[in-house]
Amino acid sequence: MAVTAMAESARPVRFLNICLGAALVIAALVVDGNWLQKGADILAGLVLIAASVTLGPIRHSYGSWSRLLV
Repeated sequence: MAVTAMAESARPVRFLNICLGAALVIAALVVDGNWLQKGADILAGLVLIAASVTLGPIRHSYGSWSRLLV
């Protein structure tokens, strides 16, 4: 799903990636593990959220679908 969200025509999929990143952070806090495992999970979740938030400009036109791209 992360690679799909990089395409201009599937930009709204990035909101699902933000939810998955938040789930990783929450799971790290809920599930028992050592500090290294929790730190890696939290870092991976935050990196996924950060990669999903930053976007570049839309360069192409997709007809009537262009208004749905965020």
